[in-house]
Amino acid sequence: MIRNQRAIRCIRPLQQAIRMLQPAADHLTPLHPLLLQAALLSRCYYVGAELLADEITEIRPLDTSLTVTDFLLYCYYGGMVFIGLKRYHDAMRLLQLAITAPALSLSAIIIEAYKKFALVALIADGKVPQSRARARISSINRID
Repeated sequence: MIRNQRAIRCIRPLQQAIRMLQPAADHLTPLHPLLLQAALLSRCYYVGAELLADEITEIRPLDTSLTVTDFLLYCYYGGMVFIGLKRYHDAMRLLQLAITAPALSLSAIIIEAYKKFALVALIADGKVPQSRARARISSINRID
């Protein structure tokens, strides 16, 4: 559906599947990023906001087959949903989670999250805050 540019049609089935797979409302599943992506592509930001309203406090890779990429995409797409809703400080919080998540190496998701973080910080506050995340991205630029 997403490839055929009909993302809006997969929103309801994904919502139902998440409810069935989640042991509790505070658990992250691999379907969360897919629903956020579908919400972004169909410009139904309120659907993503409903999903993001439930604070995720449990991440159990063994129970849900969750990967690091799933977590990074959840944070990235969640930040993009908040940008669409013009909730910039919430977007910055999620994008910063993606940037500062422990990882052995940087991925394209982390770099894109930092770009969006910097842009949203400029829009919201007029400056990019100094942080360890900025130093982490800068170190990659020096390696290249």
